[in-house]
Amino acid sequence: TLSTAQFLDDVALLQEESLPKASQELNAVTLMTLHSAKGLEFDGVVICGLEEGVLPSGQSVYEPAAVEEERRLLYVGMT
Repeated sequence: TLSTAQFLDDVALLQEESLPKASQELNAVTLMTLHSAKGLEFDGVVICGLEEGVLPSGQSVYEPAAVEEERRLLYVGMT
């Protein structure tokens, strides 16, 4: 089995363009952030962590521009 660090190293090596195609070919789940998913399309999407302090991040709550950016990213993820 892979450790978390090994898994993250392997995932980091994948190119963003290959992720949707690779996950469809392997019939697998692709785990990524909203930032890395921008511009990609998937048949099904599950967005986790939609709770206060996670999305929007606790660090951006005090910066209106940062909250707006996270809101835009969530909208893109949902649509």
